[in-house]
Amino acid sequence: MMREDRLIIISNQEIKDFQSQYFTNAVNRKLKSNAQDRDHIPTVLLSDRKFVLTYDQNFTADLEGFPGFSVTVEKRPEDIPYK
Repeated sequence: MMREDRLIIISNQEIKDFQSQYFTNAVNRKLKSNAQDRDHIPTVLLSDRKFVLTYDQNFTADLEGFPGFSVTVEKRPEDIPYK
């Protein structure tokens, strides 16, 4: 990815800024995933493609239901619509 210049680096400050802007009390109450997974939500939502592979149903519900963002969450890589 580095050779093809496709690697996107999201800094810790960008993640903290995202959390302070979008993780309101109302959003925090609706989240179902555990604390470790909640740290990954900004990384997914700040990415360009917004594709996720996971079996965790709570994490899936949090990503798909996050207000203002559209995310593709699948269990198998062949189900992701790469272009």
